[in-house]
Amino acid sequence: MKLTVIIPTWDMERASKVRDQLESLSRWEDTDILIMLSPNMSAVDNMATGGDLPGDILMFIHDDVEVYEEGWDSKIMKFMDKHPECGMVGFGGASGLGTDDLYKTRYDYHQLARINFMSNLRDAEDHGQRITEPVPCAVLDGFCQIIRREAYNAVGGWRAIKSMGLQFHCYDTAMACMLAEKGWGVWVLPIECHHLGGRTSCSPQYDGWLRKQGIKGDKQVHEEAHKVIYNRFKAILPLKVRIH
Repeated sequence: MKLTVIIPTWDMERASKVRDQLESLSRWEDTDILIMLSPNMSAVDNMATGGDLPGDILMFIHDDVEVYEEGWDSKIMKFMDKHPECGMVGFGGASGLGTDDLYKTRYDYHQLARINFMSNLRDAEDHGQRITEPVPCAVLDGFCQIIRREAYNAVGGWRAIKSMGLQFHCYDTAMACMLAEKGWGVWVLPIECHHLGGRTSCSPQYDGWLRKQGIKGDKQVHEEAHKVIYNRFKAILPLKVRIH
C-alpha cells in the first residue's frame, strides 16, 4: 500500500521542517511526503487538492507538528492493513463528541465539545489522557488525520466538507461525523509527537485573508462552523465510543 502525506501550508519554511523530520524517521517502503503551498487557499482547499493525489492511505498533517517516533509510517500502515474496518486514524482524538444535553436545550457551541481527549503528545496530560496502545475514538483533532482512500471517496473527501461552508474550523469534526454515517471506525494511534498549535489561526496573514473574503475575523469562522456541524449532523450526534 502507498502512503501519501500532505502538509497543507502558507509557510514553506515551517512545512519543510515537518517534511524533513518525517522523512528522517520514515521506514515504510512506499511513502511520499508532499507540501501543498498556497497562501490564497483555505486549509480545506489545500487538503482537497492533496486528496486528489494517488495513495491508498492519505495523511493530512499540520505544518506545526513534530513527530519523534521512528517508523511512524510503518506503524500506521500495519495498523490500517490489520483493521480494514478502520477508515481513519490520527495522533490525537476524543472518545466523545457532544454533551448529553445536545439538542435538548438551547444551542451553545460548547455542547459540541470533545470529551476525553487521548494522545501520546509530549504534553498529553495537559490535554487529557495519555495512551500507549491504539484506541477507538469518536473524533480526531485536525492536526493529523490519516484516511483510507476507500473511506475518503465514500464520503466525498474534503470537497464535500468545503461544500458545507467549512474552511478552517470543524473540518475534522465533519470528517469524523461523515465517516460515522458510513459505518467506518476511527482510532487514535500512540505515536509520539508534539503539536505547537495556533500558528496560522493567530497570524495577521490569516486575519487579512479572512477580511479579503468579507469575513470579520476568526471568531465569525469559528461560530459559523459550529452551527454547520450542529445543523448537519443531528441524526448522529452526540457520538460516543466505548473504550474496552
